[in-house]
Amino acid sequence: MSQMNCYMGTYQRSRTRRLKLAGHCTRHPEEAASNLVLWVPDRGSRGRGRPTGTFMDTLMRDTGLQLEEMHACMQDKGQWRTVVALELFSHFSMAQAHH
Repeated sequence: MSQMNCYMGTYQRSRTRRLKLAGHCTRHPEEAASNLVLWVPDRGSRGRGRPTGTFMDTLMRDTGLQLEEMHACMQDKGQWRTVVALELFSHFSMAQAHH
């Protein structure tokens, strides 16, 4: 296995786990981690320099969905699993195309 394949595998596993965790936290708001994982700053301004990305920013980049769409998908476990599977498939396909 090449170093690039190893990196893509590790990166893809972390993306998939991140998406699964977010879906779980959305469907279980009673858990303490839910508020931390799904936090989105609602006031204030960011300082100078590169903007700090939140976990939700990362999820939106991973899925290509907007915040409202993502929350709606996460509420339905079957639909969220489809989003996660499509994300995994799309990145696997792109990785294969580069070889």
